[in-house]
Amino acid sequence: MFIQQAEAVQNAPTAAASDWLAIKYSIKGIPLLSSLTSLSFPASFPYDFMHFIWANLIPNLILLWTEEFKDLEHQDEDYLLLKSAWKAVGAVTAAVGDTVPASFGA
Repeated sequence: MFIQQAEAVQNAPTAAASDWLAIKYSIKGIPLLSSLTSLSFPASFPYDFMHFIWANLIPNLILLWTEEFKDLEHQDEDYLLLKSAWKAVGAVTAAVGDTVPASFGA
């Protein structure tokens, strides 16, 4: 199914259709590595847990904690962080950059 979706993106009749399919399938086209018979897509490349967590879960949690996640009623919920508390977290996080070894950061 992965390769068929990649082919659909790459062989779309227009650039707009290709862009739409790329977003729908999260694939930009047929990967060059797919020509290697020793690889099986996507079985040879398991899910990247770290990126799922950092790219999705953490940003959504921050939006939830700061009352900005979707159109939900957040008032008086126990999970909310005061704006002053969130600013303090940001300040402390920025400050630790000077003391954390570079090998632990980007």
